Parts: sequence; structure tokens; C-alpha cells
Amino acid sequence: MAALGSKLAQLQSKACEATRFVSKHGCAYHKTLMEKNKHHVVDPPTIQKCQELSRQLFYTRLARSVLVTCPIGYTPES
Repeated sequence: MAALGSKLAQLQSKACEATRFVSKHGCAYHKTLMEKNKHHVVDPPTIQKCQELSRQLFYTRLARSVLVTCPIGYTPES
């Protein structure tokens, strides 16, 4: 049981360390990420672009679910 307590203390220490790191560097990381992905952002947002992205997301999820349920090479028995 002592080993479990030791592991918990280590985990808590790592979580506190990660929290401090994110609070210190999170804003700079967010700015860098936004700048890097700027070409994906449509400004100003339009209803048409929102609908297009919604359709793309729907078909992407549909394709993913089909691939999960019917793996490549699957042939139904007739």
C-alpha cells in the first residue's frame, strides 16, 4: 500500500509541474499555434463556410465509422 501512496505522490507532483508549465508557457504556445494555423481560419466567418465544414466533418465521421465497422478487405457473404 505504501508503494501506491508513493506513486500517487509522484503523480501529484508531475501534475503540479505540468500545471505550472502550462500557466507559464500556455499563452505563447497558443499564439504560436494560432499563427501557424492562420491559413485555416476564415475571417469573417460565413454561414456558407460553416455549412461546408459541417458537411465535410459529417462525411469524414461517416467514412471513419464505415471503415471501423467494415475493415478493408471485408466482403459480405452472399
